[in-house]
Amino acid sequence: MAYHGMDGGHYDDEGDDEKLLGLDGTPFKNTLVEEETIASDGGTSLEAAVTRKRNKRVLGVAFVTFFLFAVAEVLGGLLGHSLALASDASTMLVDAVTYILNLYAEHKKAKATPRGVLLYELVSPTFSVVALIATTIYILVAAIQELHPDPNAADDSPNIIVMWFFTLLNLTIDIVNIVLFVREHRRKVAQLAAHGRKLTKTESNANMLSALTHVAIDTMRTLSVFIALIANKFLGLSPTDADAYASISIAILTMFSTIPLFRVLYRKLHALRELRQNTAADTEA
Repeated sequence: MAYHGMDGGHYDDEGDDEKLLGLDGTPFKNTLVEEETIASDGGTSLEAAVTRKRNKRVLGVAFVTFFLFAVAEVLGGLLGHSLALASDASTMLVDAVTYILNLYAEHKKAKATPRGVLLYELVSPTFSVVALIATTIYILVAAIQELHPDPNAADDSPNIIVMWFFTLLNLTIDIVNIVLFVREHRRKVAQLAAHGRKLTKTESNANMLSALTHVAIDTMRTLSVFIALIANKFLGLSPTDADAYASISIAILTMFSTIPLFRVLYRKLHALRELRQNTAADTEA
């Protein structure tokens, strides 16, 4: 049975679900409800808010663990005369600053326009690329100098025990953070699947991708130091050479870590250009 409402439309209560019909009898299209239902994160607005909260929690854990460990590793590098530890600490400090930028972007995105969201997602990868390239150059120069030391300089061979301790601790921190990021990514994919959607490259969260890239590359850097320590233990590589080669490996891996970040920047800049073109077309129309 259909009946008229005070707004001039009428309601149809046939079936289990009540439908709002327009004056012509067709279902009323509530764009506000649709925008609330299909949010930018692929789920409801409530799910989007929950996703942002969980993202900020994961990024917060990454920042705290990386920052505190980096400070401790700086001290370990100085006390243990290890360039590899000091190099890894410097890159981890870059990671920590990146996570702060990620957190800021996730916070601001909640009330940002589509253009604002893209701009916020460009900040962290841009900083990461510039800082990591500068860090790589510094590490390479220092490592080459360590391979060709001044014969008149004092013997400051790296302390292998200190290097083992920080390497194993760093690997543990990396594994914990990777588990958190992967778990959150799987939850996001499941959320999109519940709405019949898949996670595309354009829709992927640049902040979380940038942060995960830093964690993954730090894990590879840690493993490179681990391999150098094994070479020192079983292949007779001197502590100084092991430290230098580990530093060079860190520099190379750090440079490679900028590749996915460049890809993120390209995709977001392309999306920003498309958005600007669509906006201009709508304005002309």
